Amino acid sequence: MKGFISYAHADYDAYEAFCRAVEPAAHCLGVKFWADPLLHTGQDWNGEIAKAVAAADVFVAPASVESLYSSYISKQELPAMQTRSNATGGLILPVVLNRCLWEYQFAATQVAPTNRGRVVPIADWRPKHNGFVAAASQAADAIKRHYFPPAGGTP
Repeated sequence: MKGFISYAHADYDAYEAFCRAVEPAAHCLGVKFWADPLLHTGQDWNGEIAKAVAAADVFVAPASVESLYSSYISKQELPAMQTRSNATGGLILPVVLNRCLWEYQFAATQVAPTNRGRVVPIADWRPKHNGFVAAASQAADAIKRHYFPPAGGTP
């Protein structure tokens, strides 16, 4: 199964921390995530991103002041992820990195991380690592429920 991680370049450290937290679960679930740091010099980054989105089943969409401000994310990546998700039954996993107006972008989608049913942006967790682990755990649980329902369940 393929995954795509969208992020604003100002959020690179958060992208890396989330990848470290989610990697063990993603590996066990058979999800190989792609993001633009995997691009090589000379590659057409816009074309490679479009190919990665078109091939993905799972989408991680961080919500931050920076990502919500990014016209590339809001006009290119998110619409492409939503189109692909709607066409294939894919899964979009919003992860709230810092206090921002995420509700306007992801009003219809459950976001992570939550603590006792309340959304707590990763920047508010102490230590912050616990927020990344909570978000990764909740993302892994969502992938399991969506793609690997219990016997007799429906995806």
